[in-house]
Formats: sequence, structure tokens, C-alpha cells
Amino acid sequence: MPLSDDDRDCRVHLCNQPACRVGRLRALPGGFIVFLSGAASHLSLWEQHTLFSKRQQTVKERWINNLTTLEMGKANPLFGVGYGNFKTEWPKYFLDIDPEVFDLTDGNHNTFLGLFAEVGLVGLIPYLLILYHMFPVGLRVYRKGEGFDREFALIFLLAGISYVVGANFSDYRNAQLCNTTLFLLFGTVARIEAHMTLPTHRSGVSHPVSGRRMRPGLTSTARPAEDQRIPCS
Repeated sequence: MPLSDDDRDCRVHLCNQPACRVGRLRALPGGFIVFLSGAASHLSLWEQHTLFSKRQQTVKERWINNLTTLEMGKANPLFGVGYGNFKTEWPKYFLDIDPEVFDLTDGNHNTFLGLFAEVGLVGLIPYLLILYHMFPVGLRVYRKGEGFDREFALIFLLAGISYVVGANFSDYRNAQLCNTTLFLLFGTVARIEAHMTLPTHRSGVSHPVSGRRMRPGLTSTARPAEDQRIPCS
């Protein structure tokens, strides 16, 4: 049975009580300790062999891969070697500095270096500008928004940070799910910001995501004072 607006508001109100917030904050240190203990991962701080010490071959391969990709980009800084040509051009720029790593046939492992090597600054700079534009939009909505707007902006910011960090260790150009998700989240946040800047005299405007009709003089998801009473009974 679908929940009414009052039921949803009541549940949100209860979850935002100080006791619930304190409980969530207390759970964070516990989860961090469990993570470091290695109970759910291979990153224990006191074990002799961890995930990285057991896979030095992978670490060396990624390091040489990044150095080779950088050399490829430096040799062709403007237009690169051509999109998708890393697998055929890497032998020309390969740095033979470790006998255990002798080929890079598995491709590139860094999105930013990969763009620099294959499409040069002509392709890398617009890509970085897009990412640079995304975060201020998310921060503005997070600071000025209320309720759902603020929470959705936080989700987008966390997803964006995760994307940027992961792009340094993997080539996201072929990760359609990651790219599509990031741009869909950004598009929604940008639409929320546009809705927040509408003139206050416009009436009957629906929220861009929730679809809730806004009363005259309201430009966010906040309700007037008389509508903020939570009928929990």
C-alpha cells in the first residue's frame, strides 16, 4: 500500500531525531574498526601479509603502466596517439625498469592519463572542466537546499568523489554504468538548482523530482509553517 505524504514525513521526522542521529554517529567508528581489523577485507593493519604485499606484481605493473602512459602523452601532448590506440602504441613508450613487467597488453589503468595519452590536452582539458563544473553545483544545492534537495546533493557529491578517486586506478572510459550514473545524478542536481532559482512569484510549480506542487512564494521543498506539523497519530 503506498504511503501518503504525511506518513513519509512522519518517518523522516522520527529518523531525524537526536537519538537516531547519535546512534548513526556511534556506528561509524565501529564500522571503521571492523574494516581495519581485516574481518571483512584484506587490509588488516597488523597482519604480516595484506592485500598489497601479496600482489606486488600488480602494484609494479600499475606503476610502469602509468609511467608509460605519461610518456606517451608527453610525446603527443596536443592530440595524443589516437583514441583507443594505447594497446598498439605502448611498446614505443614502454619503460623497461622491472624484469617482472614486460607487457601492457591489458590496457590503461588511469582515466586521466589515458585521455592525455590518446586524445591529448584537446580531450583531457574539456573532461576536467566538466568535472570541475559539477562539484560547485552540488555544493550550492547542498548548502542552500532543504530536505530531499540537500540529501540528493550529498549523494551526488559522494558519488562524484568516488568517481574521481576510482578514475585514478581504473579506466572509466569503458565503464558505462559509472559514467551514466554520474551524469544522471548531476543532471538531477542541476535541475534542482535551476528550480531553486525560479522567481518567488511563480505559483503552481512542481518540484523537478518529487513532483509536489509548490505554493506561491516557495522555491524549495520546504513547506509553510502550518504544513510542518507531523500527524504521527
